[in-house]
Amino acid sequence: MTKCSPVDVMRSSAYQHCGIAALIMGYLHHRSYKVFLVGSIGLTLIIISTTLGHDVLGKTGEVVVSILGSMSIAYGHFRNYQLISAKHETQ
Repeated sequence: MTKCSPVDVMRSSAYQHCGIAALIMGYLHHRSYKVFLVGSIGLTLIIISTTLGHDVLGKTGEVVVSILGSMSIAYGHFRNYQLISAKHETQ
C-alpha cells in the first residue's frame, strides 16, 4: 500500500471536515434532504477512493469511484445554487 506523508493525511482530514461542515450548514439553511444525501454519498465515495486507493480498488476502480463521488458533489453544488437562486427570486 502507498504511504502518505503526515501532511497529506492532515490535509485530507481537513478537507473531509470542511466537506462535512458544508453539508450540515447547507442542510440547516435549505432543509433539503436530497441535497444532503447526494452530497453525503459523494463525500463518502471520495473518502473511500482516497482511503483505499488503487491498491485496493485497482486503477479503474479508483477512477470510477472518484468520478462518481465528484459527480455527486457537483450535482449537490448545482442543486444548492438552484435553491439559492429560487430563494432570491421570491424575495
